[in-house]
Amino acid sequence: MKDTIMKKVLFLIAVLTATTLFSSVEASAAMKLYKVGDIAIENPWARATADRAKNGAAYLTIKNNGSTMDRLMAIQSPIAKIASAHQSLMQDGMMKMKPIKSLNVLAGGTVLFKPGSYHIMFMGLKEPLKKGASFPLNLVFEHAGKITVMVPVLKIGSMGNMHKMKPKL
Repeated sequence: MKDTIMKKVLFLIAVLTATTLFSSVEASAAMKLYKVGDIAIENPWARATADRAKNGAAYLTIKNNGSTMDRLMAIQSPIAKIASAHQSLMQDGMMKMKPIKSLNVLAGGTVLFKPGSYHIMFMGLKEPLKKGASFPLNLVFEHAGKITVMVPVLKIGSMGNMHKMKPKL
């Protein structure tokens, strides 16, 4: 009887430990910080996609710690035919997306890429984005140059915990 109870307790501890560890891994995956020049990229992440999805999206925060404006000029990734910045906006009572050719990042400013706002759109995915995977993403700035970030893929429907995590610059 004691062995059965002990086994159940150990099993429960193992499950709780694994759950806590997985949550920590997902949270820490979304808490990365990359810097080039005065530009910092925080918390890149993407949502997993359905098996037959041809499009996906990624999110992140861009901070300009400098005293002059910089401009996001291009986005590249090997995971899709096209990677580009888009903006979601409400127009005539409908949510619409429009591509952004370049995006100003003001001196001392922050641009947040999040669901329902700015985001990085991947069109023509070469394969579905799978939870637990990661992929490289190149962001090309007018002054700071190119910065490569690794984007972890979180679960479908994830909100990435971006609003909760603020790494130190």
